[in-house]
Amino acid sequence: MSSGGNLDQSPPDTGDEVQFGGREEGDRHRRPWLSGLLLVAVVVAAIGFLIAHYAPHHRMPRPAVAVTDTGKPILGVTAGWELFARGPDALVAIALAKGKVTRTEVPALESGNPGVSFVLGPHEVVIRSYDFVPGYVIRDGAPAQRLTGTMASGGQLIPGSVPGEAWQQASGSSTSPLVLVTLAGRKVGPTITLRGSESLAPTMTADGRGDLLVLSNLGQWYDAGPGWFHRVHGDVIATGPNHWLMLSCPHGQPCRNVVVDTANGTQQTVPGIPLRSATYIWPPNGVISPNGTMAAIMDSGAPPAVHLINLSSGADTRLALPVIQQPVDESMAWSPDGRWLFVTQDGKLIAVNDQTGRITNLGVTLPYVTQVAVRPAAGLGTASQNVIFDRAIPTRAVTGR
Repeated sequence: MSSGGNLDQSPPDTGDEVQFGGREEGDRHRRPWLSGLLLVAVVVAAIGFLIAHYAPHHRMPRPAVAVTDTGKPILGVTAGWELFARGPDALVAIALAKGKVTRTEVPALESGNPGVSFVLGPHEVVIRSYDFVPGYVIRDGAPAQRLTGTMASGGQLIPGSVPGEAWQQASGSSTSPLVLVTLAGRKVGPTITLRGSESLAPTMTADGRGDLLVLSNLGQWYDAGPGWFHRVHGDVIATGPNHWLMLSCPHGQPCRNVVVDTANGTQQTVPGIPLRSATYIWPPNGVISPNGTMAAIMDSGAPPAVHLINLSSGADTRLALPVIQQPVDESMAWSPDGRWLFVTQDGKLIAVNDQTGRITNLGVTLPYVTQVAVRPAAGLGTASQNVIFDRAIPTRAVTGR
């Protein structure tokens, strides 16, 4: 039959067949190809591993200037003053009333010296190491640029009594006179001369009025300005636009805390325990509010802490801040109205209410910062970097002469 014939032409049914070696010859020809694929896969995996582990060091660079708009005032501030903070690689300008944060990338300074001058001008900021290495100027809204001319040599820069002016030494010698210059490096006239043997290897800082506090190599304090170099009998703990807080230890008498009105030199004893441990810090990093009512000091005792001290009652409020970093110049600053104290703490910028001592986060993302300063609104005076327009304190009140 035809159908049966067709069936007969089919190969005989031998059942299911499992072959163990039937592809051996074909596999023998494919193995080099598979080995190549495996090699490529290993190489790709290795490259991926390297990228995953080293990519953080080769990230796309940040923009030179980046602006963030929060859409609302920060801390409820409505006045036009601005807050500035800097860290190892960035400057942050915070216009609180506008809710605007400007971050500018700043190259790292070519020095490991923790001393860094951070000076505000009306439209610029200068960042310069105490060592003689290049520094930078950051003009508002513009990328950082290397300082040029006489400002390029580096060295300590101390704010003067007028925004945009600062004191710098005339040469690299630690005993050379200081000249008043603009932040562009132009000399504007006055000089401060460090006297004789007392000026050997001194250290200097702002005195709160646009001139200098000097600590001599003999451990003696001086207030120095154009035409004067006065001995200060006591240790300055905090400075402000109109006052100093001092530890006074007259011969044969107990030590006491004294607030000095720098406009007329009058003194008033502040009740409370003498602030001995705070005096171990040089330069004095305490700051006094513009209205002269409160002082904030970083106490180097055990444990270290930030204290708010009422200069009338002596009431001492220990702030609930985390462990204190090694204090640096300008790690605290007051707002022009005295309502807020700003503190850089473990790389963070913290706001403290002057009345309650309550700690508040600014609510904005910031880079790691170590220094802070305030630029007042245009026409409202000087930056709150312990600077006022008054000149010498009457020598009788502070120097004992």
